[in-house]
Amino acid sequence: MNSNEPKVYPGNKEQYFEKEGMKPTPEIWEDGQRVPVDRKHFEWWYFDAELDDGSVIVIIFGPKPYFDTHSLITPLIAIDYTDPKGETTREFYLEKQWKKNYSSSQEQCDVRIKDNYFIGDLKTYKIKASTKSITAEIKLERLTQLGKRMDNGFLYFQKNAMEKEKYFAWFPSIPYGKVSGTLTINGKKRQINGHGYHDHNWGNADPSSLFNHWYWARAHIGDYILLAGNLIARKEYNFIQKPFALLLDKTGILADDSEKITVSYDQIKKHPKTKKMVSNLLKFNYEDDKIKFKLNLQRKEDLMHQNLLFGNSPHLFLKQIGKNPQYHRFLGRAEFSLEKDSKKEHYESTVIYELMYFGKNMKL
Repeated sequence: MNSNEPKVYPGNKEQYFEKEGMKPTPEIWEDGQRVPVDRKHFEWWYFDAELDDGSVIVIIFGPKPYFDTHSLITPLIAIDYTDPKGETTREFYLEKQWKKNYSSSQEQCDVRIKDNYFIGDLKTYKIKASTKSITAEIKLERLTQLGKRMDNGFLYFQKNAMEKEKYFAWFPSIPYGKVSGTLTINGKKRQINGHGYHDHNWGNADPSSLFNHWYWARAHIGDYILLAGNLIARKEYNFIQKPFALLLDKTGILADDSEKITVSYDQIKKHPKTKKMVSNLLKFNYEDDKIKFKLNLQRKEDLMHQNLLFGNSPHLFLKQIGKNPQYHRFLGRAEFSLEKDSKKEHYESTVIYELMYFGKNMKL
């Protein structure tokens, strides 16, 4: 590859760890504030849980609405709650007096928006999130050993040798944990229990300027925790694909070499609401010298879908006109087959996964 060809590359070499001041094993500070609170960067802290009654809750904290780097600083709390019948309630809290009522620590995850908080140390997290009719007070306790992230967590982009390096970063702080606490909806308070997940994203460029679309999944299957997906860059980066997979059990990481995974799409249909091309069956295959697995994700129903064009800054709105950017969150069925130590295992489970589609439809 010559220096003028577009490049998309992970931080998988020692020089990239040194560049970001990181070690192979994650440290507490990595889940703290990683970028300036300004109009050139984005950052958010994410939590979701499948509760014992069959409901699902998603909570997001950030200094501005999601990934819009040009947005005014308006700290955000988003709560999505899907009840056991599949009915979803989605609410936001926006804090306009951010200098007075927003703070985030660089030493650990400690994000505060007025009297709400998202605090943790890679082992235990406490979250309080309130919107108009929903209040969640949650404890999340890690159930896996502390492993390493995917490389250094950064995916770097460069169109040519003259362009400044851009990046999108991800840290799965709690791949799988025990959830307990209370949930109050319209004044009715109840105890909740279940299992959940927490991760952290940040970057120095609007992701819609880097990616055409991505699939992103997590699942707890048998004794295993699996994170998998496929990141497809924009046309300017030659639609380069970067699949990933992270397989863990309670002892640590079992597989994480993204060079060993392939992804294929099947049962491709146009979504009736968003008009995006959706693969109703995603197939992941992984094989190295120690382990082999297959993961199939079968879409069953939508938890939500959202048009990303509205609610953005004027800058991002103008850049997205004609592209119909859409976010999808699916509830599906995961089928997982594993070969390890001359043994074969097979599991099936529910799975939550997403399709973030920033660009125009592309041929799958």
